[in-house]
Amino acid sequence: MEHEIVTKYLGCRFKHLGRDPKEGLDCYGLILCVYKDFQLDLVDVINYEADFALHGKDYFIEHYHEQWFEVPVPHVFDVVLYKTKEGIANHAGLVIKGNRCLQATKAGVVITRLNDPIWFHRQEGFYRFKEKLK
Repeated sequence: MEHEIVTKYLGCRFKHLGRDPKEGLDCYGLILCVYKDFQLDLVDVINYEADFALHGKDYFIEHYHEQWFEVPVPHVFDVVLYKTKEGIANHAGLVIKGNRCLQATKAGVVITRLNDPIWFHRQEGFYRFKEKLK
């Protein structure tokens, strides 16, 4: 199943607040689509920019901590949160096999390495959705 999902989304173009692979995805749009493939409907995160800009808060963690729990060692399709230099998580990707991450960047949906120096120092943590993937 992992290969099919990665293939399905790899190369999709980036679109700010994108929620449709045909039109483009942002980081959370990618997560919503992948989890929907597992018949799990996540609550959409549409106010994260305003919350961050106005309050400097970590919207993902503050508002969705009850749906997710942090894990020390990630499994496939766990979420990895990335933080800004100010320490606020503002980007997310999905863990895939081989110490890699599927994420939507300005270049589109790409695969990166979790230990890549560009991304590794920004990792805030790994999170697992409380419901089991089907």
